Order: sequence, then structure tokens, then C-alpha cells
Amino acid sequence: MHIDVREEIAALGAVSGRTVSNVKTILGTAAPAVIAALHSGMLKINRALQWCRLTGKEQLDRLTEHHIARDRYKAIRHAIAVAPAAVGSLSAVLESLRQHEARVPGSVSIRIGTGSRTEILLGQDFLSQPGTVGGFIQ
Repeated sequence: MHIDVREEIAALGAVSGRTVSNVKTILGTAAPAVIAALHSGMLKINRALQWCRLTGKEQLDRLTEHHIARDRYKAIRHAIAVAPAAVGSLSAVLESLRQHEARVPGSVSIRIGTGSRTEILLGQDFLSQPGTVGGFIQ
């Protein structure tokens, strides 16, 4: 009688046999920090598996980028949840930026990023100006 060990392990873990194979690949090729991120729940198996094709340094670079993006999105979600009414409309934010640039030429800049989202970063000089409270546009 033939026993498929991979399928037996999968059944014990309530996962698919493919997941067991993927984890085996990850354990054999992933950087230790990537494996630690998997253990902590900060990283999913499929993403770690994609990174296994990279060098150890590239894996660490991707992991760092992943942590930064995750922290950024968490902060954005928190800010939106804490004070959704205080943020104001997008047009009010853009008008405030226009007024700030008129008062302090060169203080507002536009940079092209590599992400798929459009983000507006506000400097401390902008947040401390009249018309803002705790960093939110009045």
C-alpha cells in the first residue's frame, strides 16, 4: 500500500498538499528573516514562495519594503478610522496645499513614485500652519 506522506501531512495541518510542498520549498531556500516573518504572520506563504527565486539580499530588501508598506497602510487606515470627518474633502486639502505654495514658494513638490497608489505627504511646516488642527485640514 502506497502512502502519500505529503497528503498525510496536509490532512493533519488542514491544508492542501500543494501548500505542504510550497512550505518545503520556502524552508529550503528562503532567508531566515523571511521564515521568521511567516512564523509571526507578517507574511503569507505565496509571497514568500515568490521571493524564493531571489537572492538572500533581494529577499531581505523585499521584506523590508513589505514591512514599510504594511506599516504605512496600517497608519493610513488608523488615521482614517480615528478622524474621518476631520480630514475634510480632497478639494479642501488640495486648496490648502495651493495656498501654502502661494505663501511659501517651493514648499510643495510633486514626485513620481513607484507604487500604484497616489499619496499626499504633508510636511511638519504644513501641519503647523494656521487652518490645521492636529495635522487635519479644518
